[in-house]
Amino acid sequence: MKLFHLGSIALLISYLLLIVFSNRGLFFSTFDAVYWQDKYEHSQWKLPLSVRTLGDDGLYLYEGYRLMHGGDPTLLNAEVPPLGKYLIGITNALFGNPYWFGFIVNLGILTCVFLLTKRLTASTMFSSLAILLLATDPLFTNQYALTMLDSLQALFLLIYCLLIIKSTDQKKGILLWPTLAGLSLGFFSETKFPLLVPIPLLLGIWQLWRHTKSITSIVMLGVGLITGYLLPYIQYFLHGHSFLEWLKVQKWIVSFYLSSKIIPTYGSVLTNLTVGYYQNIFSRIWLISPHWSPVWPVLLITLLTGLFRARKNTPTLFITLLTLGIIGFYTIIPFWTRYIVLILPFLYLLFIFAIQAIKPKIGIFISMVFVTANVLWSLPTFFPTPDGMFSLFTYSWKNNFFADMYEDITPESKANWSRIAFREFGLNTVYDGEIEKVEIHYDAPTISRFATTASVPIRVTYVTRHLGPFDVETTIPLKKVNNRWTVVWDWSLYLPDLSESTHLKTTVIEGKRGEIIMSDKGKLANDFQSFLISVTPKDIDPVNESTLLLLFEELFDRKVLSVYFHQRIYGNTLSIRPIPIGVLPRVLVPEEVKQLTGYSGVTLTPHIGRRILYSDFIKVGNVGNAHVFECCSWLYTTGLYDGTEGLEKDKNILLKGENGGTLILKDEKDATLHTFIQKTKKDGGNVQL
Repeated sequence: MKLFHLGSIALLISYLLLIVFSNRGLFFSTFDAVYWQDKYEHSQWKLPLSVRTLGDDGLYLYEGYRLMHGGDPTLLNAEVPPLGKYLIGITNALFGNPYWFGFIVNLGILTCVFLLTKRLTASTMFSSLAILLLATDPLFTNQYALTMLDSLQALFLLIYCLLIIKSTDQKKGILLWPTLAGLSLGFFSETKFPLLVPIPLLLGIWQLWRHTKSITSIVMLGVGLITGYLLPYIQYFLHGHSFLEWLKVQKWIVSFYLSSKIIPTYGSVLTNLTVGYYQNIFSRIWLISPHWSPVWPVLLITLLTGLFRARKNTPTLFITLLTLGIIGFYTIIPFWTRYIVLILPFLYLLFIFAIQAIKPKIGIFISMVFVTANVLWSLPTFFPTPDGMFSLFTYSWKNNFFADMYEDITPESKANWSRIAFREFGLNTVYDGEIEKVEIHYDAPTISRFATTASVPIRVTYVTRHLGPFDVETTIPLKKVNNRWTVVWDWSLYLPDLSESTHLKTTVIEGKRGEIIMSDKGKLANDFQSFLISVTPKDIDPVNESTLLLLFEELFDRKVLSVYFHQRIYGNTLSIRPIPIGVLPRVLVPEEVKQLTGYSGVTLTPHIGRRILYSDFIKVGNVGNAHVFECCSWLYTTGLYDGTEGLEKDKNILLKGENGGTLILKDEKDATLHTFIQKTKKDGGNVQL
């Protein structure tokens, strides 16, 4: 059996080395603080309307960096306690990137599981099996390179269980262990919102009282809990905040979660454990869990059957009740698959406790079959396909998130471009081409996990503000670098012949939409000489910003609200370029022109607008952008806008006009390299009532 124990350790070390090797692109990368700050500042966490989403892992990563540089833990992402984010920040400071955090925490979990299993089974061999099973679990494997808090929460809960059991093993009067147990539970409650804390707390009190009958031990458990909860807020108090202010923060956190409109996914944890399906919290659609293991249903069965055997073993009964309590709680709350990370160590520990009752050789055989199954189901993590990366890359492409595209291109592609220069060139191209929308069409590629290169043919549709859409077909080359799929990028993939020495030039001859004329020659709807309002972000006076945005809202008859204008101006823009926000739908009086131009950063440019009057006798209708979803602007132009109701819709074909002009790619000598659009102006016809 000693030989088997050594073999298990060798397998475990080999598996951990494989994890490091497969994630070397992350583990040996350099943290870019400027990028992550920019991503956070322009994500949904700061701009609620932003589609540049930042997941929890990225949020905690940036927050860890900010807190390590003296940030107040209650200013950003205050609904999540700061302890885990501090530890991510410390990892970043020590290793130069934060991705070692998950690996280190997982090693801590494996150590605790070994010690707990040894305490429950008194067997080194079975303890080795427990950590080998857990280490190779697909969901646990996925956590090694993540900056998430679920594994950390599991680690503190395991330490708590070890210390509670240690407390009951000692003679009455020794208070160190229950105090440390309380401290660990405090850290557990400070990792994520402490919704689960009553379960381990009550079971810990029960365990202590049952074995020690010591009120003092229970009091010291409480003292440790309070201390552990307060310690991570030291930085908050050093910022000069009072205890009363801290209590208000805690009240706000509770209110934040109580006001959440998310509906519980009843029973989703059970379907996840048994058949690998879970219900998405937001869409309510049932999905396949990407990190499910066929071992999980067996773990659930052994947990339930082991409840009867555990009655004679108090520490095992304590852990069994704790696991069942957490699973029961998960059945009635909004649930994500990653929450299972908290109970996985206990499920494998209790599985080992259950199979200890059978012959050792049979137990070893079953365990090794399960280890093999876990490894096989973990292979997608070690050998990813490019699907996920390419989906994110094209999402960034469609939304002009060039800084995020830069993250997924090869080192060779980055050689001549800094991230800032790459983003500026991309956005300048978008501005010069007046590109308002990008659509990318491609068939999902079938690419082997073990391939090192691939290519994906795509068709890109660019919709310009004045001249409409045009298509580009190209093939995107992919390359696996340090086990990460990347794009071999060249700007000619974005547009043919595009390079750092070229630029787009747009020429527009505005066409007009036809008029709707009453029988008395009065005009119910007509195009007129209006203004395009543009805003240069860097020139806006912050003091007057909210007043200016409300003025825009009024001028556009609340077609666009101020919060949407704010998103248009700051969401993903170059601060030195004027950002078009809307074409005014009515004539401005001189006082309004003076008021608008009095604001710094505001530019008025002559532009054709659409004026529609209300009639008591006929429904004139309205117009809207038929090619681009405009959440945050009102950029009227006859080519893109169609009638949406009333006469404007019924007579749209007759009324509709087209802008003339060209979209041309030019070189540094202003010579034409490529003509993407060339159109002739056409005015729409009139409707006479």
